[in-house]
Amino acid sequence: MEDFKLKNKFRRTAKSMWEQLKENYDFKGSKRIVRNYVSKRKKELSEELNKVTDAALPLENRVGLAQVDFGQAPFNYQDKEIKFFLFPIVMPFPF
Repeated sequence: MEDFKLKNKFRRTAKSMWEQLKENYDFKGSKRIVRNYVSKRKKELSEELNKVTDAALPLENRVGLAQVDFGQAPFNYQDKEIKFFLFPIVMPFPF
């Protein structure tokens, strides 16, 4: 459930979970077992969380328009996790 609180690009993979299990708990199971379990469990958890539907607007790519977004990104700096605030601007129209 910890990972579902994070954005997709900051979530752990099954491989990283397997590596954490080996390192922290002396786990002897195979990577495949962890991958299968994580895949199954993620499906179950996402079904529970997706009961509330998200709304989205279609993107338009017209000349002279920009797309902006904002958010936070966690970074590790000197063994501390800090959050940076982001405000990217993109001109998506292909010239």
